[in-house]
Amino acid sequence: MRNRVRAGVVAGVLVGLWALPARASFHEWRVSEVYSNAGGTVQFIEFLQPSSEFDDERFLAGQTLTESALGHSFSFASNLPSTPGANSHFLVATPGYAALAGVPQADYVLPANNFFSTAGDTITFASFVDTATFTGAQLPTNGVNSLNRDYGVSAFTVARNSPTNFAGQTGSVVPEPSAAALALLGLVPLLRRRPRS
Repeated sequence: MRNRVRAGVVAGVLVGLWALPARASFHEWRVSEVYSNAGGTVQFIEFLQPSSEFDDERFLAGQTLTESALGHSFSFASNLPSTPGANSHFLVATPGYAALAGVPQADYVLPANNFFSTAGDTITFASFVDTATFTGAQLPTNGVNSLNRDYGVSAFTVARNSPTNFAGQTGSVVPEPSAAALALLGLVPLLRRRPRS
């Protein structure tokens, strides 16, 4: 009889533990935006939480961000600073992005530029928690646009880049003028000074 009672108590505890919601995790984050300039020096990957809050999703330490084309991997060394709310974002970016003025500060900075391939790649977060695949033809590298997707949707759309960090700061990468545009700007003062004949 004692063994039956003990087994019943153990079973009840196990069922109770199984029924408890997860309170510490990372599995609800999804890639929502991917940006790169033409040279791959300025890149960011933005992550998004769902529109309803499930649990404390700040626990990124020890998780990885990988890409398949170049074989790069990044391990998150720390957790996010607090419990994220619904529709929260966090931002991972290259040193080239981090050096820009006037953009939202990246929550995590990758060790080097050119983290993912502009010719097409698959980005994987936390061992297949989320995977984002794009081709070189899909990824805009004009310095203005980025690939964007809604939560839970695999297809990307193209829109103006709009990085948003965990603090909720948002902005846009403004592309540097092309060499041709700079050359044209250099000629404008010369044309104005040229005497008329």
